[in-house]
Amino acid sequence: MTLGSLLLRTACLSAMAVWVGGFCFYAGVVVPILHDEFDSLSGSFVTRRATDSLNLIGLATIALWWAWALLGNRLGPASWRRARIGLLGTSSIFLLSLFVMHARMDRMLDTTGLTSFYPWHRAYLIVSTAQWAANLGLIASAVRLIGAGSETDVLHSRPIEWPDGTARGRHVELPGRPASLGANRGTTAVDPDRTAYDETLHRPDPGSDAE
Repeated sequence: MTLGSLLLRTACLSAMAVWVGGFCFYAGVVVPILHDEFDSLSGSFVTRRATDSLNLIGLATIALWWAWALLGNRLGPASWRRARIGLLGTSSIFLLSLFVMHARMDRMLDTTGLTSFYPWHRAYLIVSTAQWAANLGLIASAVRLIGAGSETDVLHSRPIEWPDGTARGRHVELPGRPASLGANRGTTAVDPDRTAYDETLHRPDPGSDAE
């Protein structure tokens, strides 16, 4: 894994944590307080500014995740990569819908007040909740793909070199990929069924050379 890939992955997960965590805090803590402390019209002017910020965070997050999906398109099983693309597309469509509905509700608040606001607000909440669920699916797919990438890193590792300059261990690749069995003493083997991982690498006895 390159440094750029690691930084992109970290940025994606951090941005998603802020977006999803911010949505949960807003819905579970901020909204109930607003309902207790303000009337409906005054509270709506506060919530629309908060949701503006959440949607902008979402826009930046979606952009990062699309970059990750396109640049890391060979990471992990194909089924999980397709699932990530599908969930990412779904979340993107939901976000676009939220921007459109938000703009319309802003105009309603500025012109007609709360007269026709609530039906749109109810639809906005439904779409927001559906997007939250899609984002949880994205997180799950990322965890699966990152796990697959870590496994691949192990299977493609290079021979292990000891201080004396000799390579006494090698990771054996799975069937269907170039395999290299170390003829030297000590190898790391992977069962073809991927059900066992038997490491038999042994450091030579320092006193054996003296004998």
